[in-house]
Amino acid sequence: NAGRELFTYFGAYIKGLRTDKPNLRLIQMNEDGFTPVAIWEMTECVPTMFSQETNKGDSNDAAYFTVKFKPTDAYMI
Repeated sequence: NAGRELFTYFGAYIKGLRTDKPNLRLIQMNEDGFTPVAIWEMTECVPTMFSQETNKGDSNDAAYFTVKFKPTDAYMI
């Protein structure tokens, strides 16, 4: 689960247990949800915020989270 991995990473980063800055890839999908519209590569991202959205566990929807980070560099591929 990507959300859980990010939450665990950010928690360790905040506590000083991890100091590495991950590289991230952001993929923007078309409205159909299957076709990539744009892809960004971001390097050496410093996490600035992570929060899980409320999830009641009573639906089939995906779990959502909000994440913010500050990359050293970013470019579109």
